[in-house]
Order: sequence, then structure tokens, then C-alpha cells
Amino acid sequence: FNDYGTLQLSDMFQSFVMSDKGTATMTSKYNNAFGQQFGYIIALSVPNRTGYAPVLAISSPNAFVFVLGVSALDTTNNVWKFWIATDFAALSGPTFDWYAFNPITAPFGNYGLQVWNAAGQITYDSSAPLLQIKRKARGTVGATGNDSIDNLATGPKYAVVDLQHNNSSSGEVQTGGIGSNWTEFSLAGMFKTIATGMTLSTIKYMETYTVMNTGATPRNSNDYTYLILDVTNY
Repeated sequence: FNDYGTLQLSDMFQSFVMSDKGTATMTSKYNNAFGQQFGYIIALSVPNRTGYAPVLAISSPNAFVFVLGVSALDTTNNVWKFWIATDFAALSGPTFDWYAFNPITAPFGNYGLQVWNAAGQITYDSSAPLLQIKRKARGTVGATGNDSIDNLATGPKYAVVDLQHNNSSSGEVQTGGIGSNWTEFSLAGMFKTIATGMTLSTIKYMETYTVMNTGATPRNSNDYTYLILDVTNY
């Protein structure tokens, strides 16, 4: 989209299109350094199409989730493994839909508009399931606050690309007097898709360690960045 908000086609950049999709259910819990089990996690295998990790979008209407990251390419199986987790207190593993987007490399149909560059590579196909960005969300979620994003139109099906989640460590929580155990928790900006886009929440997702300490440590936090996509009929 150009500065005027209208769609501009160019042969300089290849459009991103949906190359793979699926439905997955988390069945495994994850452990901290002490072997304590918390929420659910899954290593989602996504086919390697270009040699680069795809843009991954998640539609999770029933539970808050976030993308921890992606592992290096599994060359044996030729897949990327995206690690997706729930919050600390999840009682069951959620089922979610996922969509992988890669630069277009071949035509999708034999009708409509196609754009090719001087090297003979296709850069746009109107019949392809394009990566349709409806909104970019960026900011900081407080340690106990929520930031709901719910002003998109109802009707479409939305999915979220977790480019960077808000994550922080809580100040140490004293459980007794000076010298007693202090516990530090990791927090993350998790998202859930709703009828009008997505909603965000900062939820505790793991207890990182328990130490003997006499002072508190400051909370560190980073901005979140999410894309809300329209994946209707994808």
C-alpha cells in the first residue's frame, strides 16, 4: 500500500502468499530448570519453501498464546519449528489454526492479473491467497495490564503474526523475611483472536528461578509488535 492507502503493484518486490496451513493442538507441558511443569507448548513443524523461515500467523480464539521463537532449519526433515506456548495456568492445551506465508514463486491460477519482473519471476498473482495486513499493533503492555484491540470489522477471520511479543521479568516476590526465597516470573504479551481482530494480555508464562536474595531486581520490558491478518476462506 502506498502513502495514499491504495494498493500499488510493483515488480520490485515479490508478494507474500499463503503456502501452507494447518490445525494443531498443544498436548505437552513445559518444564523449568527445577522440573516444574507449567502451561502447554508445541514445536510446530512448518515446511521450508524458500530457505528462509516463513511469516507465521496464528488464529487462536479459545486461548491466549504467543510465539516463543523459531528454531534453526531442521535440514533432515526440511521444516522450520516454531515454538508456541500458552500461559502459566492453562488447564488444557488449546487447538489453533496456523498459516505460513512465503514470497510467491509460481503462479496460482490462470486468470486475473499477474505481474512479472525483468528476470521472468512472478511477483504478484491476484488469484493467490495474499498476506493481507489489516492492522499493525505496536506498544508496551504493563505487567498487569491488558491492551485490547477490537475495532476491526466483524465477518472476516483474523490471524496474528507475532513479530515481537512483550516480555518481562517481574520484580522478585519475597516469600518471607530477609534471606528467604524470592521468586522471579517471566511475563509475556499473549494474544487471542476475536471476532474484531485480537486482544492482548500480559500473562505469567513461566517461573524462571527461585534464589536466595536480599534485594529486588527491576523489571525489564520491550515493546510488542503484531500484525493482524485477514485469512477469510484461506
